[in-house]
Amino acid sequence: MTDSMTLDELTFEVRVSRRRKTIGIIVHRTGRLSLALPYRCPLTAVEAAARKKLPWVRRKLAWYTARGRDWVEKRMAIFAPLVGAEPAVLSVRDLGRRWGSCSAKGKVSFHWQIMLFPPLIADYVIVHELAHLRELNHGKEYWRLVEAIIPDYRERRAWLAGNGHRHVV
Repeated sequence: MTDSMTLDELTFEVRVSRRRKTIGIIVHRTGRLSLALPYRCPLTAVEAAARKKLPWVRRKLAWYTARGRDWVEKRMAIFAPLVGAEPAVLSVRDLGRRWGSCSAKGKVSFHWQIMLFPPLIADYVIVHELAHLRELNHGKEYWRLVEAIIPDYRERRAWLAGNGHRHVV
């Protein structure tokens, strides 16, 4: 049986096993959350155990986010001079189903999971958002700028469109 449980806006995949004797909580490196339960474990016991571990789960997710920020900053140091733009604010966090965003005020945000992508794909996402600091649209000038830095951006973009969903929590 596979189901899900949401506690304080965190959704856990629930797996029940007849062989399991204890409740287990797993924070996968992708950010996916799992609860492994013994068969016929009372829902109240599951919820109590999971709630007790929520601070640990949040710390683990924050660690992944911090690692993602460090990783993105290193990659941005390479590409920001090439694009000719530096963000006013950098944010690395869970963006749901988006990999990045850029505001008119110069705030660039990235999903922490881009560090799990092949490096060439992550670099495309970073350049894509940095380019928005110069061109806030997807017009011809925008794509010329991206192509000047990543000539094979079309292939990387296609990879992301076909495979990016596999990396979403």
